[in-house]
Amino acid sequence: MFIEEYKRHKKDQARAFAKMRSAAQVVHPFVVLALSCAAALAVFTAVKAGKGKKMDVSRPLLVVNLFNVGGGNAMLVETPSRKTILIDSGPAVPKNSDESSQFSLAEGRIVWKDIIKPYLTRTNIKEITSLVLTSPESGYCGGASEILSDNFPVGEVVASNTYFPGPRFRDFRNVKEAAEKRGILKKVSKGDVIFKGGGVSMQVLGPLIDYAGFEDFSKNASLVLRIVYGDTALIYCSAAGLSELNHIASYEGLASDVLVVADHCSGASFSISFIEEAEPKICLISVGRGNKEEYPDSKALMFFDAMRIKHYRTDLNGTLTVSSDGNVVAVKKEY
Repeated sequence: MFIEEYKRHKKDQARAFAKMRSAAQVVHPFVVLALSCAAALAVFTAVKAGKGKKMDVSRPLLVVNLFNVGGGNAMLVETPSRKTILIDSGPAVPKNSDESSQFSLAEGRIVWKDIIKPYLTRTNIKEITSLVLTSPESGYCGGASEILSDNFPVGEVVASNTYFPGPRFRDFRNVKEAAEKRGILKKVSKGDVIFKGGGVSMQVLGPLIDYAGFEDFSKNASLVLRIVYGDTALIYCSAAGLSELNHIASYEGLASDVLVVADHCSGASFSISFIEEAEPKICLISVGRGNKEEYPDSKALMFFDAMRIKHYRTDLNGTLTVSSDGNVVAVKKEY
């Protein structure tokens, strides 16, 4: 499905391009389409900066861990200057078999105490510089209350200034209120820089507009982030919906080595326009083993294969570690 959609997309581009040609110059639309597809494939398979070179481990490294947290998201960014940014906290503790099935986590398993905090202890990280909550969905922010109640040092809690009403998002609102009472809440929106230092910058790409009233409002209001270190970049798509990603695709300068795919690589959030603009060489998918939604979407995986984009999954590969020396990006699988 997505491959056919991509071909239609390129065909529309080819037609628009042909209309701009002078009337005297006739271009067969299928020729234009073939050239466009070939050019696009060349972009997708282009040798990235530094490929073929070994990573210079003597240089300060940016290290990103996409934790294996079942049907949720939690990603830790460690900058060369030893600042730590935790993007999302994974699901809350499953209290029954239904929640265990929903998040592909064993009952009683605590993402913070069983997964994230042990890593911080092993690596001698004593403070979270920023806890960034990109989505009000429980798989993304559900574990945040565990972090704040554990009294582990957190410099700031960063979240969207969008208000999410209703009982479904009560936990998200409660975490924001708790952070505000402590005086550590920072509200952000498009264009804001969450972090800058040590050669690393993290900026909010979207949402670009207020999606109140849109279908999948909570998804389309997710924070989409771009992290840059030297000549390398990573985009974190959170739970972003199709409308938001299509809007962000109008940006210039989205090209990134690594893409953390939106919404566990669901078909409903798969934007070909966005992927074309981001030009990822590597895609990371946070997804729970045996999830009932059957994520990731099989057609999306076929698209990645057709475009020669490497892809890794937390359900099959465990925690995924991305390292960058500013020129070269490498991915390490837990298993």
